[in-house]
Amino acid sequence: SGIDINSLQTYSPHDFLPIFKAKNKNQLQKIIHSLGIHLNAAKILSRYNNPIPLRWFLQSAKNYTMQKQLCIQLSRRTNDFEVDGEHFENESEWIQLLEDMKILQGDGRGVLGEISIEGIYENFISGLLKFRLAREILLPTDESHPLKMDITEKLVINASREFFDNATSGNMNHAEIELIEATHALSEKKICYQPGVPIHPLHIRISPNRLDFIDRLLSTYEDAYRDPNSIIKLATKLGYRNDKVAEVKVMAMLADAALRDNNFVTAYDTCVDLVNVIKAMASANKGDNENTELALANDAAWRICYEVAKQENYRDLEQQMTLMGYALSLCPSDQIADLLNLWRKLDEEQRSARTLKAKTNLPEKSVSEKVKPAVERVESVLMTPLFQGDRLKNLVSSWLGSGF
Repeated sequence: SGIDINSLQTYSPHDFLPIFKAKNKNQLQKIIHSLGIHLNAAKILSRYNNPIPLRWFLQSAKNYTMQKQLCIQLSRRTNDFEVDGEHFENESEWIQLLEDMKILQGDGRGVLGEISIEGIYENFISGLLKFRLAREILLPTDESHPLKMDITEKLVINASREFFDNATSGNMNHAEIELIEATHALSEKKICYQPGVPIHPLHIRISPNRLDFIDRLLSTYEDAYRDPNSIIKLATKLGYRNDKVAEVKVMAMLADAALRDNNFVTAYDTCVDLVNVIKAMASANKGDNENTELALANDAAWRICYEVAKQENYRDLEQQMTLMGYALSLCPSDQIADLLNLWRKLDEEQRSARTLKAKTNLPEKSVSEKVKPAVERVESVLMTPLFQGDRLKNLVSSWLGSGF
């Protein structure tokens, strides 16, 4: 109508008379109806010690930001004042607050009409510290759920993050939020703690080996290994942030999952990446021969490298030899003999393949340019770490001397 809302407080009843005279009957009924909604809203808000001047209702009409601010104030302020001499912690009072917020929303026609009903629940839950009550409200057993399950899950995650971000103490670090997110991710994948028992944060917290959940996920979803970043990110949220041993173990699980899917390319690439992580660990711990973490990482690495290399269906001898070189350089001394048996078998197959290729008269490099025999390449490149100590000198020399 061209009237400055901010100036309404200076108007007298006589000033309003010509304004109302210019309105027809329908317009006047609409104004009276809106006034009734505003007065009822003001009554509700004053009940929660949140008085609002009537002009605010005109200013906030169709204004999402202003309505959102009021919604947040309403859900938060209940923790800061007392009602009838008692703190606002009575469950019936919380339930009444939710009902009043829904009245203010008014199916999109109230003073909080710009806020969706999902938004009302989100703001309410973000201020509610009674989690059992929140569960009863969001997941009632005697009536239909007020929100879809995916919206409910997202709402709870956001509320949990809100509690953490606004905590007065930072002692509960980010790992607590990550644990909730990890539980959410595992639950979405229908990973159970036990058959028929949904997983809860407590199950993860008390688990002696949280990587078991990663293994269970990879076993349940055969193609989950194709998104390694998500799997590694999940491991960090399970409490293994900056844990290189856990990272190596997870990568070994990914390689094993690829192997079960007969994806030798991914399995090989993952093993190479895994060995690079171990190289970085070894470099950072140079001179520490008794490093327990490095020993644990080496154990997981050599086993998966050996497991991939020995597969009968693997048709890339060069890659198999590379993996065996890794396995030999990382395994404990008492495992070397068994691994060298496979190494010798692969080397013989590689020599046979070269002989067969020569017989087919395919173009080859000159003798001086031919690839060195596998044993020589391992001695000069892959097996170098083995000769840095005395544990293999005699054993490997005997193999070389016997024509291996």
